[in-house]
Amino acid sequence: MTDFPQIHRDGQRGPTSDFLLGRQMEHELLVKLQTAQWKKSAEAIRSPGLAGFRVFATFCGILDFIHQRAWQGACHASSVVFHVLLREQGADSVLCHGMAEKNGILFNHSWVEIEGRVYDAAISNTVSRDVDSPPVFAGIDLATMQDTRLVYGAQSPREADEIVVFAREKGFNAYMDAFPHLRHGLWGAARDVGKRIGVRLNIAKLRAVYADTAWIERAPRERNGEEPDLPGDRFATGADPSLRSG
Repeated sequence: MTDFPQIHRDGQRGPTSDFLLGRQMEHELLVKLQTAQWKKSAEAIRSPGLAGFRVFATFCGILDFIHQRAWQGACHASSVVFHVLLREQGADSVLCHGMAEKNGILFNHSWVEIEGRVYDAAISNTVSRDVDSPPVFAGIDLATMQDTRLVYGAQSPREADEIVVFAREKGFNAYMDAFPHLRHGLWGAARDVGKRIGVRLNIAKLRAVYADTAWIERAPRERNGEEPDLPGDRFATGADPSLRSG
């Protein structure tokens, strides 16, 4: 397959390439409109004050990045970038992984929690339309503005996630460095998103500070049939479908 758009040998685009280019531009416009609405919804429910604004702005930066870069199924990658940026701004974020579930479909996933509530931008750009969902902000589905119906920490017989195992065995820095197609790996992605939101990062310092970072596994808790105490807590929220990298 040739690179998009197709160019004829005489330097002119043909009808097919013009059609494809038009579809691509239409898709990009729809994505911009959709993400703008999601960000508007997140702003309406964000916590007040500077701390709440920083979480909101960082979430929006991650959301824009994964859609502009077409990061499908990149839940692990986007979650670690989100986590590092939040921590650098003083937020008490927790980097989480586990099985997620939507409509009976189980998949490995990563997300971030703050005060027990799920923040998940990657779920809006998954590799499977069956589990693709609006982003989750503080446990809220940004399309319905209700508690998300996704389940984080679902019961599953599947083995440990290979990405998390790699990071555990080789080290967090090794995982960050190994991410392909980005200068400085995921550290570079964190720096790029940081620039968008006014946060300057030093990669050498980040490597030292976050070398011992690890995902916290979320598993089902015994609830005896009771609903979670908090709307959108980690046992009643979030997801992304890929078994490859989240």
